[in-house]
Amino acid sequence: MRVNLRGALHNGRIDVYALGPNVSDIVGVATWYPPGQKSFPSEEIREKSGWNTFIKDFEPAHKDWWLNTYSTSSKNISRDALPPDFTLNAWSLQIFGVLKAHQGKGYGRALYELVHNEAKATGSLMVLKAVADVDVNIYTKLGFRVLASCEFGDWRTCHREVYKMRLMVNDKHSRTE
Repeated sequence: MRVNLRGALHNGRIDVYALGPNVSDIVGVATWYPPGQKSFPSEEIREKSGWNTFIKDFEPAHKDWWLNTYSTSSKNISRDALPPDFTLNAWSLQIFGVLKAHQGKGYGRALYELVHNEAKATGSLMVLKAVADVDVNIYTKLGFRVLASCEFGDWRTCHREVYKMRLMVNDKHSRTE
């Protein structure tokens, strides 16, 4: 997660929900890439964020899975379901979470609303990928819908355990509809 946060510092947006002024008061975080931006778009940003070191340190089977299964599935689902220029008019969610002890208190919705209001004002899409069913349910309540899905196996179980990735979009206020 640190690598993703560092990457977002370069060309993304990080929103934090905190109950006070200290780092220990942080209860939620969201990282988004605004229209026209994407995660780790250049070798320079991959190097500065620590991505290259992160992926280099994977054990071979995990690295192969990440690069050839997970990343490929993620790219393909976007390529197949979205127009080629979707990043030009879409906020893309990368990380979203609220500490378990603080869930259900509206902090996640408050984090979401920060970008939602901006997307609404500019007529932009909002796009994300979710694997866990609980996440799909949460994002559906926030106005997202499943646009496409794909399945991929888990490297730890030699692909016996299969996950379903859902590409979700909130386009209720998009000017591209």
